[in-house]
Amino acid sequence: MPESRQRSWLQIAKAYVQEIAPKNVSDTMVWLEANGWQAQEARGGPNNAFIVIYERAGSTVTLGQDRGPWTLDVRLPGWKYPSDLGIILDAAEGRLDRSITTPGPASQQAPEGVDWRAALPVAFDWLGSTVDAERIVHSMKLKRSRTLFPSTRQRRRAERDRPG
Repeated sequence: MPESRQRSWLQIAKAYVQEIAPKNVSDTMVWLEANGWQAQEARGGPNNAFIVIYERAGSTVTLGQDRGPWTLDVRLPGWKYPSDLGIILDAAEGRLDRSITTPGPASQQAPEGVDWRAALPVAFDWLGSTVDAERIVHSMKLKRSRTLFPSTRQRRRAERDRPG
């Protein structure tokens, strides 16, 4: 896609976010741009999955929505996969075993109740000062995945050990 066409699409995407996203999401976009992040790509739109990808110095921040709450993912240079803001914040705060609640149908963003605009700088500070940040975050992602989607063996064991 020619750069001028991509730029106009980004402007349309930003206007779409301003119109339909919670204020917290649009405030985060303003903060990203004020801190040197450049919107590089936008995909989707009304009634479709929607994302806006920001980039700075090889890192990416992806804001998106797909039939549910808005999400924010971070990927640093060299990382194989992005990680969601909630997992990064929990790792930064040492909540490695926190119980997980999935967002309800009325949730507008995940993690619920987190001010992205305020939390994102905290997450970046922790990521920048933690030597094993990628390993810690990835380990937490695996642990959470196993909790949310247990294997058949784990599910049967939990059912067997349930009182009653």
